[in-house]
Amino acid sequence: MKVELKLIVLFQVLFVLKSFYKVPKDQIAKGITDLLKYKGIVIKNKTMIRRMMEMWYNKKLDIVDCYLIAILESDSQNLLYSYDRDFDKFNINRKEP
Repeated sequence: MKVELKLIVLFQVLFVLKSFYKVPKDQIAKGITDLLKYKGIVIKNKTMIRRMMEMWYNKKLDIVDCYLIAILESDSQNLLYSYDRDFDKFNINRKEP
């Protein structure tokens, strides 16, 4: 049996665990990363989600920023329009609007 994990549900789980239950970031990152190893868990772009979790664990970044960076790293054709120069620390294309 396979179960599809929608990205929006993953973000909600992260938010609730961190903000409401006060679960430490390292435990959340490890738990989600371990969950993604199950063959029965289907999620689009599993590799990109793993990269997002790795960045979120290792950097002082918001999970949404990690998601954007992971997407942009996986496709050099992508372009991020943002005034946030912190994105320049990563290998992505950013332009100010």
